[in-house]
Amino acid sequence: NMAAAAEFTIATSGTLNMTGAALLTSNQRGGTTGALVSAMLFPAVRQLQNGDKWELGYRINLSR
Repeated sequence: NMAAAAEFTIATSGTLNMTGAALLTSNQRGGTTGALVSAMLFPAVRQLQNGDKWELGYRINLSR
């Protein structure tokens, strides 16, 4: 959620190019189970360097 965003410290030997983010129900890398809850493509590539801090939060609205 936006009030408690996850913070990631980037560890890379070069530049990390991020093109989007996703919220999944499984944390297994390369896993084939679980569900894709949300995904977004950034309007522009975000370049991160070693030691950068990156925060990610989600806001979900339900309506009927």
